[in-house]
Amino acid sequence: MLTIVVLASAGYLTSSLRQRDDVSKPRTVELDSPTEVGAREAVRPFRLTGGDGKSIPFEQFKGQVVILSFWASWCTPCLLEMPTLADVEKEFEGRGLKVVAVSVDEDDGGRTSARDFWKSKAVAFPTFFDLDRKLQGQFKVDMLPSNLVFDRAGRVAFKSFGANDWSSAQTLDLLEALVQEAPQG
Repeated sequence: MLTIVVLASAGYLTSSLRQRDDVSKPRTVELDSPTEVGAREAVRPFRLTGGDGKSIPFEQFKGQVVILSFWASWCTPCLLEMPTLADVEKEFEGRGLKVVAVSVDEDDGGRTSARDFWKSKAVAFPTFFDLDRKLQGQFKVDMLPSNLVFDRAGRVAFKSFGANDWSSAQTLDLLEALVQEAPQG
């Protein structure tokens, strides 16, 4: 009986791995269902802290669609996702969409690695740091990468988790719809 269970488990695992052609590429965005405009969650004000220790209010981005992306320099799925986020921001350049990254790297070595990654990849959008874990707590981030997409009024339109391909046609259509919405509230 034990042999049958072991063989069945091995077969399941092998077939599961084969179903995903290339685990080194992000998948199409898997997200919570987009929330209807009138039911979107408003968030309490928060600040983003830069590598220099200075902070800015998130409200600075109000009027734009914002992808707030939580990541870490040691998180391989995060690093796979970053180029697709860069592609999306470039795609929507000048049209009211902004990508804002938040590194959750804890120690000085992690923060240095995050800065080095940013420089080496010449990523155009900013990265901030969540040194005290307040943002992770506020948004209940318990896996990386985690992304929240805010509408132009600063409300959470949808969330996604895991490494995603933000440049997929499905996601571009969803973001396009958000960009075209008039800010309400």
